Amino acid sequence: MQARRAGSHHDPVQLMLSDVILDDILSGIRTGIFIVACFYNIYSNLLFRNVSEVEFWFVNPRPKDTVEYQRTFGSKAVRFGAPSCGILFDSERLKLPLDTANSKLHAVLCGYAEMVLKEEFGTRNLTRRVLDLILKELPHGQPSIENIARQLCMSPRTLGRRMEREGKTFKETLDELRRSLAHQYIIRQDVSLAEVAFLLGYANTATFHRAFKRWTGQTPLAYRQANRR
Repeated sequence: MQARRAGSHHDPVQLMLSDVILDDILSGIRTGIFIVACFYNIYSNLLFRNVSEVEFWFVNPRPKDTVEYQRTFGSKAVRFGAPSCGILFDSERLKLPLDTANSKLHAVLCGYAEMVLKEEFGTRNLTRRVLDLILKELPHGQPSIENIARQLCMSPRTLGRRMEREGKTFKETLDELRRSLAHQYIIRQDVSLAEVAFLLGYANTATFHRAFKRWTGQTPLAYRQANRR
């Protein structure tokens, strides 16, 4: 549903269905009726109790039998042949306090919501999301910033700039993840060194060997033998 309001704060609010793509006209009409009825049923006690100035709009012509409409909406106005499906009511209704309002619970829920938002969209979250995507891409080859940026719906330049603000470049993030995973994989005797190179997205074992020696000063084989359990 989409809310529309005119200029004055006393003007009515229109809650209208919009941008709904359906298979045919009949299914669209039925869907509109269903959604409006559900919305009214859920919010009748919050927005429409003891209110007569409310209209329910439907695009379909007035049917011969309106019993179900009367049963659902009672004596409230129902307009058939409207330009769209929706509900029209006074915007002042949105300012009324809820009878079931709980200020203590509201404070707790607001605090939790802020915590979730910080976790989801906080300054460190982008790096975590990049790490998750790199981890999925590694077995398929060298993850590129272009591919990761595309999955995050941003340009590679924007991704690089935002990661730098968090303190790491894309290359550093990829390198650190590979190094951490390499330590975990190598000490497992059931995973060959060639498989480790593959899991880390390296094109060949020689490239992986050079990277591992740069990280640890040891070859992968020497590290595995030194850490044999």
